[in-house]
Amino acid sequence: MRQSDLSEKIIIFLSISLLLLFSSCAHMEKEPDTGATDKIEIAKNYLTEGDFQKALETYNVAYNQYPNDSELRNNYIRTIHQVKKNADIAFHRENFAQAGSIYRVLLDNYSHAKDLITSSSFDKEFLISRINTCSKNLTEKGLLKYREGNLREAISIWNDILTFDPENVEVRKSIDTATVQLKNLQK
Repeated sequence: MRQSDLSEKIIIFLSISLLLLFSSCAHMEKEPDTGATDKIEIAKNYLTEGDFQKALETYNVAYNQYPNDSELRNNYIRTIHQVKKNADIAFHRENFAQAGSIYRVLLDNYSHAKDLITSSSFDKEFLISRINTCSKNLTEKGLLKYREGNLREAISIWNDILTFDPENVEVRKSIDTATVQLKNLQK
Protein backbone atom coordinates (compact mmCIF):
# COMPACT_ATOMS: atom_id res chain seq x y z
CA MET A 1 0.00 0.00 0.00
CA ARG A 2 1.34 3.35 -0.95
CA GLN A 3 2.03 6.05 1.59
CA SER A 4 -0.45 8.44 -0.05
CA ASP A 5 -3.23 5.77 0.01
CA LEU A 6 -2.59 5.18 3.70
CA SER A 7 -2.64 8.92 4.43
CA GLU A 8 -5.84 9.30 2.46
CA LYS A 9 -7.50 6.46 4.40
CA ILE A 10 -6.39 7.96 7.72
CA ILE A 11 -7.82 11.35 6.73
CA ILE A 12 -11.12 9.75 5.68
CA PHE A 13 -11.22 7.74 8.90
CA LEU A 14 -10.52 10.82 11.02
CA SER A 15 -13.08 12.87 9.08
CA ILE A 16 -15.75 10.23 9.60
CA SER A 17 -14.82 9.92 13.28
CA LEU A 18 -15.07 13.67 13.80
CA LEU A 19 -18.36 13.77 11.95
CA LEU A 20 -19.77 11.01 14.18
CA LEU A 21 -18.43 12.72 17.30
CA PHE A 22 -20.03 16.07 16.41
CA SER A 23 -23.25 14.33 15.49
CA SER A 24 -23.45 12.52 18.84
CA CYS A 25 -22.64 15.73 20.74
CA ALA A 26 -25.44 17.54 18.96
CA HIS A 27 -27.89 14.86 20.10
CA MET A 28 -26.62 15.08 23.65
CA GLU A 29 -27.35 18.80 23.83
CA LYS A 30 -30.22 19.30 26.27
CA GLU A 31 -33.27 21.34 25.74
CA PRO A 32 -33.22 24.37 28.04
CA ASP A 33 -34.60 23.50 31.47
CA THR A 34 -37.96 25.22 31.78
CA GLY A 35 -38.78 23.55 35.07
CA ALA A 36 -38.51 26.73 37.13
CA THR A 37 -40.62 28.70 34.66
CA ASP A 38 -43.24 25.96 34.61
CA LYS A 39 -43.33 25.87 38.42
CA ILE A 40 -43.77 29.65 38.55
CA GLU A 41 -46.80 29.40 36.27
CA ILE A 42 -48.29 26.54 38.27
CA ALA A 43 -47.81 28.48 41.53
CA LYS A 44 -49.32 31.63 39.99
CA ASN A 45 -52.38 29.62 38.96
CA TYR A 46 -52.79 28.29 42.50
CA LEU A 47 -52.43 31.83 43.84
CA THR A 48 -55.10 33.09 41.43
CA GLU A 49 -57.41 30.28 42.55
CA GLY A 50 -56.84 31.27 46.17
CA ASP A 51 -55.08 27.99 47.02
CA PHE A 52 -52.29 29.63 48.97
CA GLN A 53 -51.02 26.38 50.46
CA LYS A 54 -50.44 24.77 47.06
CA ALA A 55 -48.89 27.96 45.69
CA LEU A 56 -46.35 28.10 48.51
CA GLU A 57 -45.71 24.34 48.36
CA THR A 58 -45.04 24.61 44.63
CA TYR A 59 -42.60 27.45 45.15
CA ASN A 60 -40.87 25.61 47.97
CA VAL A 61 -40.32 22.47 45.88
CA ALA A 62 -39.16 24.53 42.91
CA TYR A 63 -36.86 26.66 45.05
CA ASN A 64 -35.23 23.53 46.45
CA GLN A 65 -34.67 22.30 42.87
CA TYR A 66 -33.54 25.65 41.45
CA PRO A 67 -32.04 27.65 44.34
CA ASN A 68 -30.07 29.92 42.00
CA ASP A 69 -32.97 30.94 39.80
CA SER A 70 -33.48 34.62 40.60
CA GLU A 71 -36.83 34.88 38.78
CA LEU A 72 -38.17 31.97 40.82
CA ARG A 73 -36.83 33.47 44.05
CA ASN A 74 -38.37 36.89 43.32
CA ASN A 75 -41.75 35.37 42.47
CA TYR A 76 -41.63 33.22 45.61
CA ILE A 77 -40.96 36.29 47.76
CA ARG A 78 -43.71 38.30 46.04
CA THR A 79 -46.14 35.43 46.59
CA ILE A 80 -45.32 35.19 50.29
CA HIS A 81 -46.03 38.91 50.66
CA GLN A 82 -49.19 38.66 48.54
CA VAL A 83 -50.50 35.84 50.72
CA LYS A 84 -49.78 37.90 53.84
CA LYS A 85 -51.52 40.90 52.26
CA ASN A 86 -54.61 38.75 51.63
CA ALA A 87 -54.56 37.62 55.27
CA ASP A 88 -54.21 41.21 56.48
CA ILE A 89 -57.09 42.41 54.29
CA ALA A 90 -59.36 39.65 55.63
CA PHE A 91 -58.24 40.47 59.18
CA HIS A 92 -59.03 44.17 58.82
CA ARG A 93 -62.42 43.32 57.31
CA GLU A 94 -62.98 41.18 60.41
CA ASN A 95 -63.30 38.05 58.32
CA PHE A 96 -61.46 36.14 61.02
CA ALA A 97 -62.13 32.66 59.65
CA GLN A 98 -60.49 33.51 56.33
CA ALA A 99 -57.69 35.53 57.93
CA GLY A 100 -56.93 32.79 60.44
CA SER A 101 -56.79 30.17 57.70
CA ILE A 102 -54.39 32.25 55.60
CA TYR A 103 -52.17 33.09 58.57
CA ARG A 104 -52.08 29.34 59.33
CA VAL A 105 -50.87 28.65 55.78
CA LEU A 106 -48.10 31.21 56.26
CA LEU A 107 -47.18 29.72 59.62
CA ASP A 108 -47.14 26.17 58.22
CA ASN A 109 -44.80 27.32 55.45
CA TYR A 110 -42.74 29.67 57.58
CA SER A 111 -39.80 27.31 58.10
CA HIS A 112 -39.35 26.99 54.33
CA ALA A 113 -39.72 30.68 53.60
CA LYS A 114 -38.18 32.41 56.62
CA ASP A 115 -34.85 32.99 54.85
CA LEU A 116 -36.68 34.73 52.00
CA ILE A 117 -38.62 37.08 54.24
CA THR A 118 -36.42 40.12 54.61
CA SER A 119 -39.18 42.36 55.86
CA SER A 120 -39.59 42.65 59.59
CA SER A 121 -43.31 43.14 59.00
CA PHE A 122 -43.97 39.57 60.03
CA ASP A 123 -42.31 36.66 61.70
CA LYS A 124 -43.46 33.48 63.40
CA GLU A 125 -44.59 35.29 66.56
CA PHE A 126 -46.65 37.74 64.50
CA LEU A 127 -48.41 34.88 62.70
CA ILE A 128 -49.16 33.05 65.96
CA SER A 129 -50.49 36.28 67.48
CA ARG A 130 -52.80 36.88 64.51
CA ILE A 131 -54.07 33.29 64.61
CA ASN A 132 -54.80 33.65 68.31
CA THR A 133 -56.60 36.96 67.74
CA CYS A 134 -58.74 35.42 64.97
CA SER A 135 -59.52 32.46 67.20
CA LYS A 136 -60.45 34.70 70.14
CA ASN A 137 -62.76 36.88 68.03
CA LEU A 138 -64.52 33.88 66.52
CA THR A 139 -64.83 32.21 69.92
CA GLU A 140 -66.61 35.32 71.24
CA LYS A 141 -68.84 35.47 68.17
CA GLY A 142 -69.72 31.79 68.66
CA LEU A 143 -70.51 32.39 72.33
CA LEU A 144 -72.81 35.24 71.37
CA LYS A 145 -74.70 32.96 68.95
CA TYR A 146 -74.76 30.24 71.60
CA ARG A 147 -76.29 32.60 74.18
CA GLU A 148 -78.87 33.69 71.60
CA GLY A 149 -79.85 30.05 71.26
CA ASN A 150 -78.52 29.69 67.74
CA LEU A 151 -76.58 26.49 68.42
CA ARG A 152 -76.06 25.51 64.79
CA GLU A 153 -74.45 28.83 63.94
CA ALA A 154 -72.31 28.73 67.09
CA ILE A 155 -71.08 25.25 66.16
CA SER A 156 -70.39 26.38 62.60
CA ILE A 157 -68.33 29.36 63.81
CA TRP A 158 -66.37 27.19 66.22
CA ASN A 159 -65.71 24.64 63.48
CA ASP A 160 -64.22 27.47 61.43
CA ILE A 161 -61.72 28.02 64.23
CA LEU A 162 -60.63 24.39 64.11
CA THR A 163 -59.63 24.76 60.45
CA PHE A 164 -56.76 27.05 61.46
CA ASP A 165 -56.43 26.30 65.20
CA PRO A 166 -57.02 22.53 65.34
CA GLU A 167 -55.51 22.09 68.80
CA ASN A 168 -57.92 24.52 70.46
CA VAL A 169 -59.27 22.42 73.35
CA GLU A 170 -61.74 25.08 74.56
CA VAL A 171 -63.42 25.27 71.18
CA ARG A 172 -63.64 21.48 70.93
CA LYS A 173 -65.36 21.39 74.33
CA SER A 174 -67.74 24.16 73.27
CA ILE A 175 -68.64 22.26 70.10
CA ASP A 176 -69.24 19.07 72.06
CA THR A 177 -71.46 20.85 74.60
CA ALA A 178 -73.48 22.69 71.96
CA THR A 179 -73.86 19.51 69.89
CA VAL A 180 -75.24 17.58 72.88
CA GLN A 181 -77.65 20.43 73.64
CA LEU A 182 -78.76 20.58 70.01
CA LYS A 183 -79.47 16.83 69.99
CA ASN A 184 -81.43 17.14 73.22
CA LEU A 185 -83.53 19.95 71.74
CA GLN A 186 -84.28 17.85 68.67
CA LYS A 187 -85.70 14.95 70.75
